Amino acid sequence: SREGLTAAERKKLSTGPDEGGARTDTIMLISKPKKGKTAIISIPRDLYVEVPGYGSHKINAAFNMGGPQLLVQTVESVSGVHIDHYAEIG
Repeated sequence: SREGLTAAERKKLSTGPDEGGARTDTIMLISKPKKGKTAIISIPRDLYVEVPGYGSHKINAAFNMGGPQLLVQTVESVSGVHIDHYAEIG
C-alpha cells in the first residue's frame, strides 16, 4: 500500500504520483491438476490486460480497483484458468 507515505518517501521509493490504494508486487498462479505436475506461474505486475469493467490497465491495478475479487477475475480472464483459492501475503 502507498497509503500514508510522505512525498519524500514516495520519491525515495520511486512510487510515482500519490494515487493512493494498494498494488500487488508479485502475482503467482499455482495450478495443481488432478493428474500431472503442479505448475507455478509468475504474472508480471506491469502486464497490460483488460480489467473487467475498467478497460486496459496494468494487471496490478485490478487489486486497487476492486480488491482481491477483481484481481482474481482478471487473472482468470487472462489465463483461462478457474481460481479456487486466493492467498495474500503481506
